[in-house]
Amino acid sequence: MLSSQVEINASGWLWPKGDQFTWPTVIEELAEIPELVALCKERRVCVQAGGNGGLWVREFAGLFERVYTFEPDPILFRCLVHNVPCSNVVFTQAAVGGSSGFIAMDRWMGLANPGANRVKGGGHIPQVTVDSYGLEHVDLIQFDIEGYELHALKGAQDTIMRCRPVICIELRDHSHHFGANDPEIREWVQGLGYRCAKRMNYDEFWVAE
Repeated sequence: MLSSQVEINASGWLWPKGDQFTWPTVIEELAEIPELVALCKERRVCVQAGGNGGLWVREFAGLFERVYTFEPDPILFRCLVHNVPCSNVVFTQAAVGGSSGFIAMDRWMGLANPGANRVKGGGHIPQVTVDSYGLEHVDLIQFDIEGYELHALKGAQDTIMRCRPVICIELRDHSHHFGANDPEIREWVQGLGYRCAKRMNYDEFWVAE
């Protein structure tokens, strides 16, 4: 079933068939990575959620000693694993949230924009918390999870307070789907002793004070 929904695109990446928006958007956003990583004091561990088809993950794999990436959608997860043949990457087909459980995917734009998929309740895909991994070091947390950022951040709070990583979150007013809003997310991150160092596109880079 999955094989009929993916293909090798013109750039040689395994990608969802019919995508019209995600590939060009992510390619443009890759320019953010050097400026984001420059904020990190060390480059040991990156925790990344919303792995998508792997464009950001493959870049991070060349910059960090280890990358933990999470992608709940089975179509995108297949592309992610295929496109990132890197031994220092830990792949998990799961969503990150504020508690352990199970979710489903809302593909509200279909395969025309797989990067817009978001989680919803009532499914069979695992949801995990970053804190449950008990990571000793985390230098960067990067979440691009279509409005679910606050829930994922709350599930990473212990890790954030202990490791003080740079935090990159996408805020584009999608959080209302999950009972939050972007000002609330900013206030929550500030409450952990962080300040916004830079904004690029819809991504905000936060650093510990």
